[in-house]
Amino acid sequence: MRPAFLIAAIIGIEILTSAVARAEISEEDVIEADRLFEEGRALVDAGKIAEGCAALARSQELDPSAGTLLNLALCHESEGRIAEARAELRESLVLATNDSREDRAAIARAHLEELERPERPAPVGLDLVVTAAVFFASGATRLSRVRTRARDRAPRDNASRAP
Repeated sequence: MRPAFLIAAIIGIEILTSAVARAEISEEDVIEADRLFEEGRALVDAGKIAEGCAALARSQELDPSAGTLLNLALCHESEGRIAEARAELRESLVLATNDSREDRAAIARAHLEELERPERPAPVGLDLVVTAAVFFASGATRLSRVRTRARDRAPRDNASRAP
């Protein structure tokens, strides 16, 4: 019985702690967070990605919300901060699913799929060096090296060729 009681006590403390933390957000912080959110979105729309991300991040610090987190994730993705964007998108997906916000979940899912798609960089050229050793019955050895350079070529489109 003790482990069950301990788990219940820990869960109760977590619930109370999160409720107290949420209650500590002042009305001024909520107003400032809303202002920063709008400012961040406007900056991103104006192409000022770094400034927009900073405003969204500050808004999220003042008054955490699922919508701000999703916008921050998309901003970090635009900024090239892929690891942060992935983590925020994953959290956004969980929050959107828990809140039954399929619109937000779909956006987070689509961006996650794009970020997690394995990239296959096409090689521009390939240097191939083959070294062969030939052993003779007399005990002599001869080394041979062949070096070749292969280049990527675009696949031919035979349908576009005129006969």
